[in-house]
Amino acid sequence: MLIFFAMFIFYSCQENGVKTETIKKDVSTAAEKETLKFTDIIGDTLRYDVGEPVFDIVISSDTTLYWKSLNPKYGTEDHEKITVIPISEHENMVSYVENDGKGPGVCWYNDFARGITTVSVFVGEGLMTFSGTVKRKEAK
Repeated sequence: MLIFFAMFIFYSCQENGVKTETIKKDVSTAAEKETLKFTDIIGDTLRYDVGEPVFDIVISSDTTLYWKSLNPKYGTEDHEKITVIPISEHENMVSYVENDGKGPGVCWYNDFARGITTVSVFVGEGLMTFSGTVKRKEAK
């Protein structure tokens, strides 16, 4: 259902002439990536690198996450109530509305087997889409 809603919003925005910004990031080879499942990442810090925006995200449970932006232009940090839509063992979509339902809508597509992600951010009548990588952040 959320996928259809996101597609409706996306096509509605394009029909109304709303600009969509896309930033693509190269994906490393399969040998360099760790294959993750959603159940494996609960409690771990993930690095989402989608170009200029870079986020560290901790999925606290199947209904909550914590995010921290490494670029203040894209926010600082917050806890969010999320909806997770499983697609396959290694793919899902995570969606939430920032600021307890008062901020922009965010929808992440994650393919942990390939280490790629796409995020769509709905702000007012605008849509920004970023693509890049997702991987488990190394412990320091």
